Amino acid sequence: KPVFLDFWSLSCKACKQMETKVFPRTEVAARLGDFVFAGVQTDLEDREDVAWAVETFAIKGLPTYIVLVPKPSSTESP
Repeated sequence: KPVFLDFWSLSCKACKQMETKVFPRTEVAARLGDFVFAGVQTDLEDREDVAWAVETFAIKGLPTYIVLVPKPSSTESP
C-alpha cells in the first residue's frame, strides 16, 4: 500500500482544519483508506526520528502531505 505522510503541529490552525473538516469527509476518508496513514508531529523536533523526517523531506511549512508509493518488486506483475 502507498503511505500518506501528514506533517503537522499542535499550533497549526490549518492542520486542525484538515483534521476536523476535511479528513472526516466521506469521500476523503474513502480515498485515504487506500493508504497507510502516518502522522509526523513536528512539535517533537527533539526526537531523532522526527528531525530526520523533517530534514529528509525538506519540510518548510505545515501542513505538508507526502505520498510514498512502493515500487513493484521484480517478482510482482506491474
